[in-house]
Amino acid sequence: PDTSDYNLKAIDEALIAYKKYLEWEKEHPLTPVLVEEQFVSEKHKFGGTIDLLADMHDGLWLVDHKTGRSIYLEYLIQVSAYRELLIENKVHPDIDESQVRILRVGRDEDEGFEEKIVTNTDKGWEMFRHLP
Repeated sequence: PDTSDYNLKAIDEALIAYKKYLEWEKEHPLTPVLVEEQFVSEKHKFGGTIDLLADMHDGLWLVDHKTGRSIYLEYLIQVSAYRELLIENKVHPDIDESQVRILRVGRDEDEGFEEKIVTNTDKGWEMFRHLP
């Protein structure tokens, strides 16, 4: 890829995060179904970009990638809205709450990766719908 618009620190962080993702993927083999796909909810008037919908060993999973220092509440709310986008757009209308995960990958050598399976997207969706 053309990296001329990025400084060396940003490039190094991206390479570290990518290597950590590959570590995670060794333990979680997958086949991508959608990658960086944009959707719009006509019903609720919002849009978003799905990082990854993947076929894993136990079904289709919505995976949201993050590089922050932790998994924050905002991420849970965001991925809950993404699940609704998949349902409304009939991409995966029967996606279960247990098929949603957030994967946080570190940007430096000291940070590993962390994953959270989101078990209550209905609550996150309610929070999203009440945001101003």
